[in-house]
Amino acid sequence: MPIRQKPAVERRSEVRTTILQTGLIEEIVVVLLEFGGSAHRDSVIIRVAARRGLDEVPDRLRRDLLNAFDLHCAGAGDPERLLWLPFGDGSRRWALTPEAFQVVAARQRAAGMAAESIVELAPAHVAAWAR
Repeated sequence: MPIRQKPAVERRSEVRTTILQTGLIEEIVVVLLEFGGSAHRDSVIIRVAARRGLDEVPDRLRRDLLNAFDLHCAGAGDPERLLWLPFGDGSRRWALTPEAFQVVAARQRAAGMAAESIVELAPAHVAAWAR
């Protein structure tokens, strides 16, 4: 009787998972910036899929985005807290933290992008939520 091997998915390293999660978080941040800083999670997921050229959202992409968001909010992976639930646990509204606008602006400056600051584009309600 041959020995069955575990699927390759279970053998992935933590580094690969962290890199994948970081990429998904970056996609979420870009979409939330497009939406002005916050949006319903379903709208974010649909927009991420559309940016990837997909007409429908595959179940795996939905799961991956939800998991990446939850892990990020729990403090796993990226040390910069960019995302949060402004209306608390159980909410389906995703938002950028006020610090996220500063992080994005700093990354743009470091990359030599336009001098216009993302922080200036942040809606006033985002800063109010953080209080």
